[in-house]
Amino acid sequence: MAETFFSPCPRGLEPLLVDELRALGADSTEAMHGGVMWSGEWTACYRANLESR
Repeated sequence: MAETFFSPCPRGLEPLLVDELRALGADSTEAMHGGVMWSGEWTACYRANLESR
């Protein structure tokens, strides 16, 4: 079952974070000011926390 998450980042880096989250298994992404709202399985969340720059 997919969950919804928010990953913060410095403004202007949202497009890079979208690409990174997709590569780590995010199902859908939406860039916002200061971060990215995304959905995915908990395994994608764990990977994002461990492997995201």
